[in-house]
Amino acid sequence: SSAWRPPHVAELFSLGTHQSAAAIEYGIFLDPATNQIRNANEVRFRNEQAIKWVAEWKGNLGSTELEVSTYANLIFNYFWLRPGGITTNTRGAYPFFRYHQSNALFTGADVEVTIPFAERLKISSRTSLIRAADITNHDFLSFIPASRSEVRLRYQKPNAGKARNVFAELTGNHVFRQWRAPRTISPSDFLAASRTGTNPLNGESSNFDFMAPPQGYFLLNARIGFSVAGKRARYDFLLSGDNLLNTSYREYTNRFRYYADDLGRNIRFSFKVIF
Repeated sequence: SSAWRPPHVAELFSLGTHQSAAAIEYGIFLDPATNQIRNANEVRFRNEQAIKWVAEWKGNLGSTELEVSTYANLIFNYFWLRPGGITTNTRGAYPFFRYHQSNALFTGADVEVTIPFAERLKISSRTSLIRAADITNHDFLSFIPASRSEVRLRYQKPNAGKARNVFAELTGNHVFRQWRAPRTISPSDFLAASRTGTNPLNGESSNFDFMAPPQGYFLLNARIGFSVAGKRARYDFLLSGDNLLNTSYREYTNRFRYYADDLGRNIRFSFKVIF
């Protein structure tokens, strides 16, 4: 398959603080030296264009269901947000990022196995592997999801008294550390260099990140739900719990990891009326 897209306005003209991420972002139209908007004739950018190949196989080994999917996605003129350094103002020091374009290659595979233990009980496992590279500069890209694996135990019963579609499931998610990441130059390195008049980049143009990738982590989640059919509506009930072990972790793709852990234990009750 093939696809293309023009740049988003934020990728072209961002100028200032991204309030939710507490970081300053600059678009491609911003001059790297002055941060002034450049004339359109001075800016060289192109629309993203992608060529994608996908191969999928589904089969059964006895009662076991197996699905394997592989893909390769070559993106020309890929827009991505690259760490640029540290800037200071009256509110303190902030990391800043600039939008760049590079040719990028994404490859990966998903493997899913489902094994029924009984008529209503089954276990499934899904593993996702992803690799990405900046092939223009022969370097790693930032904020690429790490490989992960999930195991789910699910019980499902079509009818139980007046309840319909009764189910309960327990899920364990393991996310690996992202080892394919750019080098690390911390904010303290930039601040120390500014005091001594040195350059922490040392003339090196390779990509970097402000913090090393976080360690891998394991999350335990659970859900219980059922539906009740009324005369004029259907009522869905759902009780779910995420991160039941209250694990302290940081997700590599979340820029909040620079400042804080991700969400702890979270219990939710949902009631939905469909009419």
